[in-house]
Amino acid sequence: MRDLKILDILSKNKDGLTYAKLAKECNLSRYGIQVLCETALSAGGVVFIKDEKVILSKIGFFLSIVIK
Repeated sequence: MRDLKILDILSKNKDGLTYAKLAKECNLSRYGIQVLCETALSAGGVVFIKDEKVILSKIGFFLSIVIK
């Protein structure tokens, strides 16, 4: 997610993005974004889903800043 700039894009959108909007921003398929985000969700809460939007958690924000 870091290498694909997904974490950076989410850190700039505090209200979160839908899978479709995130896929468009990253030039990836919606399915690819969904798989990556659901994996990040289950792998320790890097992101969370609220109102059908993917939102970066504090852990995810930290990862987007520190690991570049």
